[in-house]
Amino acid sequence: MRTVYPIPFFVVDRPMSLELLKFCEINKLPFRIGLMGHANTSKNFQREFKNYKEKNIIKMVDSGVFSKDGCKHDYFSLFETYEKMDVEFGVIIDVLKNKDKTIKSANEAMRIYKDGDYRFKLVGVAQGNDVKEYLECYKELKKLGYEYIAIGGLLKKIENSSRYVRVRDENFLKNIVAKIRAKYPNDWLFLLGCFHPKRIELFRSYKIFGADYKGWILNYKPPTPEEKSTKSKEELRERRFIQVKKYLYTNVFSNYLEIKRKLLIIPCSKTKKNIKGELPAIDLYDGPFFKLLRKYANIPFLDVYIISAKYGLIEAFEPIKKYDLRMNSRRASELRASITKHLETIIKTNNYSDILINLGNDYLVVLDGWLEELVSNNRRINVICLKGKIGERLGQMKKWLDSLKSLEVSTSVDKKRV
Repeated sequence: MRTVYPIPFFVVDRPMSLELLKFCEINKLPFRIGLMGHANTSKNFQREFKNYKEKNIIKMVDSGVFSKDGCKHDYFSLFETYEKMDVEFGVIIDVLKNKDKTIKSANEAMRIYKDGDYRFKLVGVAQGNDVKEYLECYKELKKLGYEYIAIGGLLKKIENSSRYVRVRDENFLKNIVAKIRAKYPNDWLFLLGCFHPKRIELFRSYKIFGADYKGWILNYKPPTPEEKSTKSKEELRERRFIQVKKYLYTNVFSNYLEIKRKLLIIPCSKTKKNIKGELPAIDLYDGPFFKLLRKYANIPFLDVYIISAKYGLIEAFEPIKKYDLRMNSRRASELRASITKHLETIIKTNNYSDILINLGNDYLVVLDGWLEELVSNNRRINVICLKGKIGERLGQMKKWLDSLKSLEVSTSVDKKRV
C-alpha cells in the first residue's frame, strides 16, 4: 500500500482568508489542499468559496454548529447551502459529547440525503464522552449507511471564547483513532479541528484522510505602533500575508515536499530609519543589503537572521528600536558565545540545504572558529561565505536570492510520499 499523507484543511470563513491562501499560492502545490467552510458564512463568501476552483483543492463545509451563533439551518436548508457552495463533503449537525443526540441527527440527515439528489458526499460525525461511546456511535453511523465519518468533540473550549482550537487530550485522541482503526482498518476517516504539523506522522500512520486547522491564519506578529503609524493598510496586510505564508511553508507544506530551507546571515547596518518606536529589523535597517532583501521577503523557504551589535542574533521580522552602536572586535568577542549557540539551535531544528553568510570582517569575528567547525561537521549543508567589498557582496547576494526566487515548488515534490 502506498504512503498516504493527511490532507491539511484550512478553515476559511471570510473572503480575506481565501485571498491569503491565494497569496500563498496553494494552487501551485503538487499535493491536495483542503478548504473547510461553514454554513453560517455570508452569501458573498459562499459565492467566493464556490468559485475558488483549483485542481488540487478539496472543499468541505460543516453546519456551523460550533460557531458563535450555532447552526442556523434545518437539514433541507443546510443541504441546499452545501449545494450552493459546491462542496465535495458536507458534514451533519452533531452534538458535542452526546452520542445519542448525534445519532438521532445523523439518522434524520441520512433520510433526507437519500431522498434528495445531492452531489456532495455526506459526512457523519462520531461523538461521545469516552472511547466506548465513540466506538458505539461510530458503529451506529456505519449501520445507518455512512461511508464517510469524522471524529468530533476532540477540542476543548477556551474560556471566555466561542472558539474550540486546542485538542483536549493527545492520548485520548490517539486512543480513539487506534481503537477505530483496529476495528475498521480501511475506512475513510477525518478528524475535525485536529490538524497540526506535529500530528502529521501520527495521522499518516493511521491513514487519516484529513483534518482541519483553524489556527493557521494567526501565525504572524502583530504590527508595532510605529508600523501602524508609518505603513499603509495595504503594506501591513502584505506583511501579515508574507509571515503567514512563511509559517505555512516552514511548518506545514515542508512536510510534503523535498525542498529544504535556506538560511541567510547578514550584518546590521549603520543606516537606520529615523523612528522613535519599534520596527521589524528588516524595515528599521536601511542599508543596501536591506533595501535589496525587502524585495525578496516573500520567498517562503528562506530564513534571514541578522547579527546586530546591540541585540546579538535576531530574526528579520523581530521588532527592535533604533540604536547607535557599531560592531568592533571587543563587541564581537562579547557576542560570540551567545550568537553561535543560537545559530547551532537554529541549524539543528531546521532542515537547511544552503547557508549564505554575508558578513564583513568585523562581523566574521563573531563566527571565528565556529564557522570552520560548521563547514567540516555538516557535509550535507552547502555553506557559502561571501568575500569582497560591500558592492561585490551585494551583487553575489542578489544572484543567490534570484536563484531562490526561481525555484519551482512543483519540481521539489517527492512523488512517493504524497
